[in-house]
Amino acid sequence: MTPDPRAVRVEDFADFFAAVMKKVVGQEVKPYPWQERLVKTVLNSGWPDALDLPTGTGKTSVLLVAVFLLALESQKTMSQRKTGLRIFYVVDRRLIVDQAEQLATAAMEAIYTADENASDVLGRTKRALLNYGAEKPLDVLKLRGGLYGRLPWVREPNQPTIVLTTVDQIGARLLFRGYGVGPRQWPIHAALAAIDAIYFLDEVHLSWPFATTLEGVRRHLEHEPLVQAGVLPLRKVIMSGTLSNDQEGEYKEVFRLDENDWADGRLRKRLCAERFVRKVEKRLSVSGAEDDESAAASRGKDKEAKAVAKLLAEEAKNLLREVDGPIAVIANRVATARYVFEELKEFLASEAKDPAEEELAGKILLLTGRVRPYDRKLLNERLFSSTGLPRVLVATQTIEVGVDVSFAGMVTEAAPCDALLQRLGRLNRDGQYDGKGPLCVVVAPEEEDYKPYPYSEKDVQECLQVLSSTDRLDFSHSGLRKRAEQGKSLYFPEPKRPPDITHVELERLAQTSFVGVEPDISLYLHGDESPPLDVYVVWREDLKEEDLNPDNLKKLQEYFAYAPPMSYEMLSLPFYTVQTWLRREWADADDVEGGATEEGAHKRPFRPAYLYRSADSQGDTPLLHLKALSKEERKGARALLRPGDVVVVPASYGGVDEYGWQPPAYGTNAGRGSEPLKGADVYVAGILDGLDSFPRILYLPLTVRHLERCVADEEKKQELAALLRAHAAFLDSLSPSVRKKISLKHMSIDDVEVRRLVEGVKSLLDTLGRETNVADPCKRLASFLKGYANTVVPHPLGDVFSASEEGEGDLQPIGLLFGVPAEDYREYVRNQRSDALASVELSWGRDEVEEEETAASREIGLEEHLQAVQDQVQHYTRFLGLSSLRIPLLPGVSSQSSEIGSSVGEALKWAARYHDVGKLDPRFQSILRGGETENLSDGYLAKSNRVERNPALREQLYRRLDWPFKKRHEYISVVLLNLSWQNTALAGVSHELRELVLYLIGTHHGYGRPYFPPLAWEPGERWKSIRATLFGVEDLSLPEGVDVPEATSLESGWANRFFDHLEQYGIYGIAYLEALLRLADEWASLRG
Repeated sequence: MTPDPRAVRVEDFADFFAAVMKKVVGQEVKPYPWQERLVKTVLNSGWPDALDLPTGTGKTSVLLVAVFLLALESQKTMSQRKTGLRIFYVVDRRLIVDQAEQLATAAMEAIYTADENASDVLGRTKRALLNYGAEKPLDVLKLRGGLYGRLPWVREPNQPTIVLTTVDQIGARLLFRGYGVGPRQWPIHAALAAIDAIYFLDEVHLSWPFATTLEGVRRHLEHEPLVQAGVLPLRKVIMSGTLSNDQEGEYKEVFRLDENDWADGRLRKRLCAERFVRKVEKRLSVSGAEDDESAAASRGKDKEAKAVAKLLAEEAKNLLREVDGPIAVIANRVATARYVFEELKEFLASEAKDPAEEELAGKILLLTGRVRPYDRKLLNERLFSSTGLPRVLVATQTIEVGVDVSFAGMVTEAAPCDALLQRLGRLNRDGQYDGKGPLCVVVAPEEEDYKPYPYSEKDVQECLQVLSSTDRLDFSHSGLRKRAEQGKSLYFPEPKRPPDITHVELERLAQTSFVGVEPDISLYLHGDESPPLDVYVVWREDLKEEDLNPDNLKKLQEYFAYAPPMSYEMLSLPFYTVQTWLRREWADADDVEGGATEEGAHKRPFRPAYLYRSADSQGDTPLLHLKALSKEERKGARALLRPGDVVVVPASYGGVDEYGWQPPAYGTNAGRGSEPLKGADVYVAGILDGLDSFPRILYLPLTVRHLERCVADEEKKQELAALLRAHAAFLDSLSPSVRKKISLKHMSIDDVEVRRLVEGVKSLLDTLGRETNVADPCKRLASFLKGYANTVVPHPLGDVFSASEEGEGDLQPIGLLFGVPAEDYREYVRNQRSDALASVELSWGRDEVEEEETAASREIGLEEHLQAVQDQVQHYTRFLGLSSLRIPLLPGVSSQSSEIGSSVGEALKWAARYHDVGKLDPRFQSILRGGETENLSDGYLAKSNRVERNPALREQLYRRLDWPFKKRHEYISVVLLNLSWQNTALAGVSHELRELVLYLIGTHHGYGRPYFPPLAWEPGERWKSIRATLFGVEDLSLPEGVDVPEATSLESGWANRFFDHLEQYGIYGIAYLEALLRLADEWASLRG
């Protein structure tokens, strides 16, 4: 057979690599010998277990290898492919700069912008990747955590995707406990993380427990029925330049450099680049030892951080006098790095000899991993500016991975040998300082009470012992190779070992609607030294401390329904750090995932905060407030926070600046005032920069609290504040039905007062946009709102006037929330961006309100929606090669069908066809029509844009219609089909396939694993009569007064059905089938 000239060939890899690298560095770069050899190795014998590659040799290029292999294998079935469609690149550091992200994004853009009809390598690669049937040839996602329903995640199961992530983010998802993800989404995330996926664990010494857990899940998957029938299970590949001999012995296939690589001119320059290390022991002076009360303990920790910082800064000053090029100073914790940064900043300013050199003081940058994505973007721009590296870079462990920079000198706090090697990977990285004695000074503080947090003293001392063997140790890759040949290998810490992940633990974790006593997944991610898992902090300027009280709870919930936290404004911190910070105690953090917990007694009361948790969380108080907590919680005897929580606080609390987390120094008033701190709130700034996906309507606040900061002239400030309050108060006095009709763009109300309001709001925006004494951020916001805002609502929060003010005791609105439709915002972002991917990177978000009422920009008919979901799920099964896949029945299970087992394609097709028939309930049809109760059979609806966002008004509507919160339409679908299946296409399928269809329908919103949520109240009628005909021929009927148990009743038998299907199709297998249906439903809804 003549080969297809348009197909991708093995020998094309070098050209593919060069074309992508041109997007990264501006010129074509050939691959290293090992990179070409790896492609051939995988094709011949599959992925090796481990890649033993030194730092600086291009390990991140495995992403290009994986993408190229997907293109090569695009005509093969899932079971024949060597590489999963989802490529997970995992690190265990909080990266400020991510080389893998830059490379992955460059690959996505290079392939997307290519012409699939062209004969060049990128065009042919694009055409091959489109053979998987997804919207894009390649997608790139970065999991940074924290936001329910709006986290970036895989939209289509057939989409080739690179996912850049940390251990906590992907590990929790794999184990059905995604941090910052609502429980209903957990099965989707677990399934896509376990099936048709490949994992690359960069610098595995940082994440050995997770590597062990991944292997345990893979062994479990090999016995699952779906995998045995042909579905591809996850594959893991570990990568490290610091594997010990014992660690290498755990893997059968280890891929490493050969003599051709060492002989390659470009690689050899990096492998032989000079790196010398000198240990400096200095006495640590920490004065003022006190008792262990919380305040005194805080003082002690702060003094120790300052003392270590002083030692590092002294050595850095010496190095600056000796070295002309840029230097790096690396500390083990954020507070230490902060103090070093401040001292060196003053030093550089004092060293300037004339005014022209004053700018030198700005040539210093602070990088920590504890930084919001919004700030990270700005810091990256400063780090990689056209003027080159800063003179001094002060950093934490975040610099150990992912940063392709090269320094002439380095000062570092003592660390274990594996961490030290990673830091040294940034010293003279490409050999440009050879001959100049590039030196790393390792500062070893001498103090009995000094703790090398977050490392163990034993591991640090072992490394210092190695450094004591000579005054100047050669740490080049070639020098270390010689040491190994002489039997002088470096000491690497013994990796942490997690408990075995067993079937019993996985089955418990798969019960996602029954979250209670369960395995501690942190043990499986980080080993037996249980780590402090993270929560996310968000600062808001339109919040004040007095707003955060239990009496204001409904107002707060309404506010966050309009303006939920965005992922770009979230700062990741260990939960114990946040708890101690809220108590105004010294609260620091490192940049290592799974670092040791430092938590002691708490004596101080804490400040209130709002917990933005999933709507699925039952029985939780979303407010941290003394009045709302139990006695144990107030004393600190029980953790107030749990991993993945989003903690929202007023901007006046402080704790953050342009460099990220700012540990409050003891004895200062930082974060105790009432004024918002500049740069603390980035909600509006991120929206204006187009940094996140978005809901159907995006709401932006303009309040008197913003005016306090933005308007300099006091008289003008008072004038604008009075106007803003007046507009908000009038708007608040209008009925909800009138407010819904108000449009800033297309006014259709004749009421003179309402028209005057609209003109007044527009005039206010005009004034803010043109006044000279208004700060630029407010001008930019006003300009944006004037051009794109359509709706306007009163801000739910208010100020209570004091006794000395007019209107004493009245709650006055603080301002307005402006609504921007997603279509208009999409246009705005396109206009702001010039890159080729602007039109494809923008994605829809999901609202926090029940998705069946909101996920549509128009009303969508039921039959139209059912057909769209059926078409889409069949599209998935066809392109994934699952249409004819049959899952054999378990031994001892009899079948009524001549064809033994369930057909995956058939089950998903029929589940899609009938998944929403429960929406035929007349109460639900009324909800979709905004409360109307007449003519409900005139075209049944599946989706609607007529949603009431106000929680109180929604509850009024639901009570009037006798539809309790948490009444599930998908279970009505199951009941209806159980009674009517003989009149549908299900009459022609086997009993076991029909059971699978009913199960998939019942779980298609993430409930029923194994239980459904309790109803908010008992309805007057459990079931309403339904009589309907679908697709012209299928009659569905639910008789009046039918005696069928509710989903929440044990008599429904649903829990048994869940466990039966878990056994028949596997823990991950059944979740994968659920995911295929649910993703098809989401796809059809979002494009409706």
